[in-house]
Amino acid sequence: MQYANRKVSAYSIHAHGKKFDGNYVAVFKAIYDIEKTARFVKMSSMTVGIPDVVPLDSDYFLTFIEGEEGVQPLIFDSQTGTTYENELEAHEILVSASHALVVPAKRRILIEYVKSAPKAPIMERVIEQLLQRKYGSDFRISFSPIVEENFIREINKFKRIRVASLTLIKPNAGWDDHYTKISQMLEESGGEKADLSVRAGRGESLSKNAGIVEVIKDVANDHQPYLVDAEIVGTKEGEEVETRVPLNQHVVHRNISVQKQKNGSLNVLKLREKMRELVGSLF
Repeated sequence: MQYANRKVSAYSIHAHGKKFDGNYVAVFKAIYDIEKTARFVKMSSMTVGIPDVVPLDSDYFLTFIEGEEGVQPLIFDSQTGTTYENELEAHEILVSASHALVVPAKRRILIEYVKSAPKAPIMERVIEQLLQRKYGSDFRISFSPIVEENFIREINKFKRIRVASLTLIKPNAGWDDHYTKISQMLEESGGEKADLSVRAGRGESLSKNAGIVEVIKDVANDHQPYLVDAEIVGTKEGEEVETRVPLNQHVVHRNISVQKQKNGSLNVLKLREKMRELVGSLF
């Protein structure tokens, strides 16, 4: 039996909009209630959609697809060494798929990484567009990574921090999460996302326990973290060469092995089972 390796990463869900009442279960129930043939949107030349939404008690397993219209698959024949196009019907599109398991009650989403398929930013946009009729044109949803504990430990190893940068999003509709002065400024400004980079003076170091570094640690440790990205650049104890510690290398994730079907495609039912098994340990 053949297997495929898959990386799945954990994110916190943040939604806001004038008509959004904080009910995350209702958000994904609304996607489920949309007719299957209407669960797709156009983004430039791409078609992006959620053709399958499977309810699992109070959770949901979603299949996301994306593909470019008008692309004909090119087939290689290894017996003849030639290639040929396999023409699709006018209503057919060649797509790639990735999957996500949503736990709305905990505001968590587990996303499968597939190189050529939809990733978190595209998933966010398609959900927003599909739900504008229900929640209005100002409805926004964002997925921010759950940060591993070793991210803070790596920061604490620095003897000198030359640069610290972050990108954070608006936490949620009611701002009832713990939030910082930066996120408060974001709210007062009517913004959705903030970027900040701070550099130390020549030969100096940023504080490891105050200012921007404190914010990075604080938000990374939040029950509902809302850091989209962050990076620390500097020199660690006992080292002379600068080191970069980016948040995207410290996202909570698991690598899983999933059975393939006889035709070589991924067994999605087995993927779903594996992802459900991870929920207890990750969330």
